[in-house]
Amino acid sequence: HGTIIAGIIAAVKDNGIGIEGVAPNCRIMILKALDNNGVGTAFKLAKAILYAVDNGAWLSNNSWSYSGDPSQLIYTAIQSAQAKGHIFVTAEGISQNDNDYIPVYPAGYDHDNIIVVGASDCHDNIPSFSNYGRKSVDLFAPGDAIRSTALGNQYDYKSGTSMAVPFVCGAIAL
Repeated sequence: HGTIIAGIIAAVKDNGIGIEGVAPNCRIMILKALDNNGVGTAFKLAKAILYAVDNGAWLSNNSWSYSGDPSQLIYTAIQSAQAKGHIFVTAEGISQNDNDYIPVYPAGYDHDNIIVVGASDCHDNIPSFSNYGRKSVDLFAPGDAIRSTALGNQYDYKSGTSMAVPFVCGAIAL
């Protein structure tokens, strides 16, 4: 997952192979707070947010979301990041629901530094997997059948709101 996201943001340009990232000259800091199955704890996610901010990251790609009860730890970590001018870009989820009525997190938090991103397809439509919300989603970006870097020096196509978030981060980084 991280390899695909990093490629969308910062894959090398003009090398004659693969793809070019949205912001190929930016510096990225890779942090892993979830295991290989996408499972983790609020403590590890909050710790990663604070680590990034404390180590100079002014922008973060958060291609993850969860449903259920909000986490005070994550809420406070994003609030702390906001106090330091950090922009927190996050996915609005892939459960095909209206986030205005059934929020997912961290997209559901009310901090001013959060940009909530949904996925769009090549026709600017919302794909069937993407959440939506007139009030809760800030913008949509490409997230359907996106080609990017993959493990093993390969390239692959993936779909999801996770693929949309790095397009927005790359544009902000530029």
